[in-house]
Amino acid sequence: MNVISALKRTKQLVESSESTFWSHLTVEEITHQLQLAISAIEAGERADLEELSLLYAPTGAIQDTSIDNGWGSEFLELAIVVDSYVGKAKQ
Repeated sequence: MNVISALKRTKQLVESSESTFWSHLTVEEITHQLQLAISAIEAGERADLEELSLLYAPTGAIQDTSIDNGWGSEFLELAIVVDSYVGKAKQ
């Protein structure tokens, strides 16, 4: 799976989720940030690496949302792909 696929799958899962008390961002805010990243990468640009790192961080907005909405295990798989992208882009 490539980073665009991982971001799009995450966005799809977030859009079908309810906002959670534990997340500092709402579903709508997370979705917006994911779309910005997708658009940047599809345009041949680099996504905001700090934003992606925060979104996908342990106990970050997406993980909190995923756990409360029953897709925590899939989040972990998607986070590996995104973390790899961020790591390579920072080099």
